[in-house]
Amino acid sequence: MLYDKSRHARDMLLALFYNFFGPDFYYPLMSQGAEGEGDKETFLQAALVMDAPFYDVKSPVRIMGKWLDGTWHSAGMMQADPREDWELFHKIGAESKDLKARYNEKGVLEMSNKPTDNRAGKDRGKAAAPFFIHNNIAKLDAERLVQPDSTLLETNRTGHMQRIWGEPEALIEDFGYDVEKILWEELIVAGCQSMAKKHCSRLLRMSESVIGEAWINPRLPR
Repeated sequence: MLYDKSRHARDMLLALFYNFFGPDFYYPLMSQGAEGEGDKETFLQAALVMDAPFYDVKSPVRIMGKWLDGTWHSAGMMQADPREDWELFHKIGAESKDLKARYNEKGVLEMSNKPTDNRAGKDRGKAAAPFFIHNNIAKLDAERLVQPDSTLLETNRTGHMQRIWGEPEALIEDFGYDVEKILWEELIVAGCQSMAKKHCSRLLRMSESVIGEAWINPRLPR
């Protein structure tokens, strides 16, 4: 979720009101009993009430995770690049005569009920590349990660820790680089700057076990 605060000050204040009374009133009202109710519904509703412009990303959220001993374990959600999504779907809506689609002044895609041909349907199946990761399953706290009783990282039946978000080849295909390797680099830098040396060493060993390579980061304290 990206905000232009200079354009959305009024609806952000309304969203604040919704969230202040959210647990008792607005979260159940806006979610209608669905799981995961929280602040995410309040921002769109506030923009609608205040007649503020917004763009709702069309590319679907994709689940991230890994196979552990033959069982799938979800670990997060990939969320699309809003700029690429706009370019992709605005082009479809503006240029495809068969699709009969257009965007209103708020950036919301309006579709007609007229039939479309296969080409238009194929175009609509496209999705923008991922840009954000919502790591909503395990909150990766470096200090908790190194505790002996930590369950943040699961091990397989051989006792080895596995990657959180899947194999590097798939991540590189989606993001253009090994995003989990970067995650571990940041965990180590953050953890080693705030924890005792023995915990830093354990974090380095864990990273080497998961990522499969040892490395020296110039940002680590000496």
